[in-house]
Amino acid sequence: MKKKVNCFSTNSLILFCLLCFFTFNSEAQGSIDDDRAFQHGIDFIPLSSGQYALVWSSSGAPLNVTNSNEWEHDVYYSFIDPNQPHINPVKIISRDEAQEPASTAITSNGKIMITIEDGWNPTSVLEQRYGVYNSDFSTTTKSYPQVVPVAGGHSGHVAAVGNRFVIFYSEEWVEGGGVDNLGSGDDIYAAIYDSNGNFLFQKNIAVGNTTRDWWPWVEGSNNYACMTWQRFVDNETYSDLMISILNPMTDNFSVAEKKIETNMEYYTYSVAAIPDSDNFLILGTHTDNTGFGILIDKNGNVLSKNNNLPPIVRESQSIIKTIGGETFIAQPKIGGGVMLLKLLDNNNIVLVETIDDSHQWQFAGTDGIWVNDSDIYIASLSTSGLIEKSFSFDQLLAISTQSKEEKIVVYPNPTQGIFTIKTGINKGINRIKIYDLKGSLVKQLEVIDGKTINISTLNKGSYLISINEASKHLIKN
Repeated sequence: MKKKVNCFSTNSLILFCLLCFFTFNSEAQGSIDDDRAFQHGIDFIPLSSGQYALVWSSSGAPLNVTNSNEWEHDVYYSFIDPNQPHINPVKIISRDEAQEPASTAITSNGKIMITIEDGWNPTSVLEQRYGVYNSDFSTTTKSYPQVVPVAGGHSGHVAAVGNRFVIFYSEEWVEGGGVDNLGSGDDIYAAIYDSNGNFLFQKNIAVGNTTRDWWPWVEGSNNYACMTWQRFVDNETYSDLMISILNPMTDNFSVAEKKIETNMEYYTYSVAAIPDSDNFLILGTHTDNTGFGILIDKNGNVLSKNNNLPPIVRESQSIIKTIGGETFIAQPKIGGGVMLLKLLDNNNIVLVETIDDSHQWQFAGTDGIWVNDSDIYIASLSTSGLIEKSFSFDQLLAISTQSKEEKIVVYPNPTQGIFTIKTGINKGINRIKIYDLKGSLVKQLEVIDGKTINISTLNKGSYLISINEASKHLIKN
């Protein structure tokens, strides 16, 4: 029998939050009960301008450590220029008690939804609330606080599919069992909204007295929402990983419920949509501290699986980019640093590169963006505030440089002294450096792409031309 927690006094709210969210983790620090008491929930969302919006929940910005153990969070945003990433916090949601974890999505027509679990003045202990904003974060008629249909909602996340939002959230708490005998969530639901935040319909994903389900995570592709969650396993400290896939435009499941993995570390999984497809990549960590990756299609069929990956960080997100027609995935890993994965043409998931780093990720939330074809920028929540990290992948840098060189044309070559460079990359000014075979710089200049260059004064011989960090050989007769 489940022993459900249906209602609490106000004085027990903090205890409820700790029960819902506390588990032991090797990355926890000192006497701090839970990293997420300080900050919790973070997302990058892409804007039509080419910039990103970063949204997160925090006990102050900068972090106010003295109040953090009270679980008092507000929600902040910052516009991020990928060419020069820098965080300038702007508070957008502020109430007493906790507004966390922050989860954010943007529709095709540029509407932004933020959803959070809120302990401020609820009708039932907690409420899963949301607000919809314009792309500049100006308010709409559905600005915060709006409430999902089921009272007592918590732990929700949101994704966008076309011009619809899907809020995937938990409800109630069941005492006992699990890690540290702290119990588990109970039921989970999906609420679907249009881009203006108007409620359309709700789906019962895992509701009833036979299972205990919680920590719902959702990601949207072009046409489907892939919902993942953990299911309680009796007398065990691991969980089963479940999926459900919904088309929110037609109100139809392609997969109502399916177990996709077992022996999983609580809370340690992520789901990401593969660009230009309705496939999804699920990454996670087993209880033996090994990582796994599962690629599925819209019907929940397993296209490939890799059980030999580094373990991922709890509440970290996949950072995906298509480079030269190939899909690459960066993911924070346990122990510090990141790993780089690649999807092959046969859908196999392969490990390309790992980068170690001394910073130990904490488990309150980590997300990132690609700033070019070889570098990523990551923002991670911690007990000391937002942590910003950048990583460069050598394997991708080599591919990027090779790709640039293939696009550069130098003609005529050999030359009598007058030649032209076309890069096919930069239609503006190119930085040109010319070296002799001894490596000495003999000439440097800036020229507009397609304009002629005169090296008549140089001696006959072979030269190396450096063009915007790529290079070409040139012979002067």
